[in-house]
Amino acid sequence: GTIWRSQPMHLVQLFIPLDAAHDTVDQLGELGLVQFRDKNEQVNLFQRNFVNEVKRSDDMLRKLRFFSDQIRSAYKVTENTVSIAQIADAHNVVLDQSVS
Repeated sequence: GTIWRSQPMHLVQLFIPLDAAHDTVDQLGELGLVQFRDKNEQVNLFQRNFVNEVKRSDDMLRKLRFFSDQIRSAYKVTENTVSIAQIADAHNVVLDQSVS
């Protein structure tokens, strides 16, 4: 389904437990039948509920890159290896290239 103004739409509000929110929103997004509204537009991105998870994820990615670089240099691995980018891509993770 496509979302066009000429198609009938309903405005609903969902109350989803925090522990199920990510999977629920992911599944709804996969259906392609839902349009989300940001009900917290006035809230700075760094003040949102998920900012700590994003920071932890970035920190973990930085650590993984460090260990990956250390392993590659110690074992002189250059080809036929799986990169962090390939792993992240397989899991639909967008890498922040500024994190190193």
